[in-house]
This record gives sequence, C-alpha cells and structure tokens, in this order.
Amino acid sequence: MKAQLAKAGTSGPKRIGIDEISIKKRHSYRIVFSALDPGRPIWFGGEDRSEASMAQFYAATWARKRAERFAWP
Repeated sequence: MKAQLAKAGTSGPKRIGIDEISIKKRHSYRIVFSALDPGRPIWFGGEDRSEASMAQFYAATWARKRAERFAWP
C-alpha cells in the first residue's frame, strides 16, 4: 500500500471514498481513503476503524495544506 501511495502523486482529489481492509485475522482493520475519480489510494492508516483513526487522515491532510499555504518561497 505504501508503494502505491508513493507512486500515486500528490494531486488533490475531487471526490474521496472511505473503506476498510483487514490486516490480520481476528478483526484487525485499517482505513483506506481513495480518490474516486482516478481510482487510486491517497491514505492508508489508523489503528482500527474508529472515528479517532479517521481523524488521523484529516489531521495529516490539513497539516500538509497549512504547510503548503504558509510556506515561504
């Protein structure tokens, strides 16, 4: 998954989808956010499939956008 994310690039998606994948048996899950238009993953992570794990995606996304917006040339 990390290799696919690195290959996908950084263009912003217009629509996103949220899904979960099973990592191990006995109900160990991670969240996958995907760009629906090109059909590619944009983020993979979390500790489980909770709201707190989803918040990690939003925190990472907004932190990156803030850094880009306020970056000095």
